[in-house]
Amino acid sequence: MPGAESPVSVSCADVPRTIDLDLLIFKDECIDTDFLKLPHPRLQARRFVLVPLNELVPDLFHPTLAKPVHELLEKTPDNSAVTRWRSQRPPFPSPDLPL
Repeated sequence: MPGAESPVSVSCADVPRTIDLDLLIFKDECIDTDFLKLPHPRLQARRFVLVPLNELVPDLFHPTLAKPVHELLEKTPDNSAVTRWRSQRPPFPSPDLPL
C-alpha cells in the first residue's frame, strides 16, 4: 500500500505480551530454529515445570539429555517451592451444573 509504513522489527524479549506460551517437549522431537526450540532449553532447570510434568509423565525421556523427567526433577538445581493450586469452583463443565 503506497504511503504505508513498513513494519518495525522488535525483539520479543522484555516486551509486554498478552500471552506467552512455552512449548516444553513433544515426543522425541528436537527442533532448534530462531522461532522454536524443542525441547525447551531450560526445562530441566525449572522446578515449576518439572513437578507437574513429573506428575503427568514421570518416565517421559528428554530427547537431548536422555534422562526421564523424574530424574531431571531429582537433579534440578532449582529448589523453589511448588504448590498445587486448588480452585474453589468445580471443574467445568460440571455434571451438576446445566450447560
